[in-house]
Amino acid sequence: MADNKTRVTVNILGQEYVVRGTETAEYIKDLAAKVDRKMRQLSEDSALTTTQVAVLTALNFADECEKIKKEHQELLKMLEEEWN
Repeated sequence: MADNKTRVTVNILGQEYVVRGTETAEYIKDLAAKVDRKMRQLSEDSALTTTQVAVLTALNFADECEKIKKEHQELLKMLEEEWN
């Protein structure tokens, strides 16, 4: 059975991870770079542990996702009202 998953090594906050996924290597590397930037931003000038930085990073991305979902729903509602 063929494995159709992309396998790529990424570096996040100085730690290497092998990530497998169905997206392209470039896409996975881009995501990892965004996570790395956010984690570095949150860890600057702070005494947070790596775990705390990871949790805060996850919360930041979750917040962004929820806001985008809400905005998307509002836009869909506006379009629906426009077409009715």
